[in-house]
Amino acid sequence: EYRSLPGGAEITYKLPNDDDILGVKARYSFDEGSEVREAFSSAFRDTIVLEGFPDTLERTINLVCIDKSLNESEPVPFIIKASTPAIHLIRESLELAPAFGGVFASWKNEYQADIAVSFYAADAAGEMLLYDTHYSKIPKGEFSLRGFDDSQRKFRVEIRDRWQQYSVPLDTTLKPLFEEEILPKAETGQMLFSRYGYDDQSAKWRGDYPKNAMGNFSYLFNGKGVTISGAWAPGMNYLSNYDARFPATQTVGPPMYLTLDLGRVVTLSRHKFWMRSRELADPYLGPTHRYFQGAAPKYFEIWGSAKPPKQPGDFASQEESLAYWTAWPEVGGTDSWKN
Repeated sequence: EYRSLPGGAEITYKLPNDDDILGVKARYSFDEGSEVREAFSSAFRDTIVLEGFPDTLERTINLVCIDKSLNESEPVPFIIKASTPAIHLIRESLELAPAFGGVFASWKNEYQADIAVSFYAADAAGEMLLYDTHYSKIPKGEFSLRGFDDSQRKFRVEIRDRWQQYSVPLDTTLKPLFEEEILPKAETGQMLFSRYGYDDQSAKWRGDYPKNAMGNFSYLFNGKGVTISGAWAPGMNYLSNYDARFPATQTVGPPMYLTLDLGRVVTLSRHKFWMRSRELADPYLGPTHRYFQGAAPKYFEIWGSAKPPKQPGDFASQEESLAYWTAWPEVGGTDSWKN
């Protein structure tokens, strides 16, 4: 007997009681006259899985038994019928929408099939050119194709499986959202980004790191790669920075908080994060790297608001403020500001 799978089938059988059996082989083809394919299952199993069928048509499968001398039995034919291949199911869920500088695609891949999602866009002459291919098998996939202006343009997305079978392309015409780089400086050279609450030390009430341990804070967002003379490193953070009742040696665990003032109201779409010493030819470190090392963050969140944060005067005490602004258990932190 068999059980239909998306683009395949799981065949269950009963082997003869013979210690000389090596396993079972299935011979089949995707289409009449096409290449004959084979799948093998050892004598320690009672199932064999066939994959890659492009449709739901009935097909004849021939099963043969193989002994340890590689002799084959007479084939046993029977008919199977695969269910709808995964790429066609995925194609039904595929959706496209305008994104900043391009198009955003999302889809569902319930059976976690290995797929390639190819993105095309029309050039000035209207010719569809391949710009990127995204490989995925996660249940809920998404990808953004970037790098376009905000003029109306035709986009196409096509899904391919590992048997080089394709879904019907999804074509759409849409207008990408306008996108530009938000620079930390004005054209005059004036720095627009700043470290919020550092000069008046209200950062201490919010749990922001209150010191400059190494380098200028602007190195954190100036768009330049890391060098030993152009890096900002906070160093260890101690609870005594916020409350003198704690021992000078008691450190604060994650998360670390920093508040950045962008100097104007913007809509954030994405950002680039340059890992510390990302280049192997770093003049300071030589032929090494420090990915996820030396205080480089592994997990981080970015939150934004058009309104200034609450001030010290909004709280009865610094302890109450820290409980609102942090998740640190030592000060009863609740991260309530995220609400």
